[in-house]
Amino acid sequence: PMLLAMAARELEELKQEEMSQESSRRHAHVGAEHSSFPPACHCLLRSIPGNSVCGDCGAPDPQWATRTYGALVCLKCSGKHRRLGA
Repeated sequence: PMLLAMAARELEELKQEEMSQESSRRHAHVGAEHSSFPPACHCLLRSIPGNSVCGDCGAPDPQWATRTYGALVCLKCSGKHRRLGA
């Protein structure tokens, strides 16, 4: 429950930050910023069975999360996803 509450708080902060950046971009035409994945959210995702390995190739200790599928993938596979526009 504590990890879930921390993850929810991090996601809310991230949402607020993205909304603020979107507002700034509309007014100042600034490029998108890349933010890191919230630590508690990463821990929560890692705690789900199967998420200790890449969802695509099975490599251990995946570092990237796919927003579309909610799965963790390794750096190599994340590059493939980005090239596909996912």
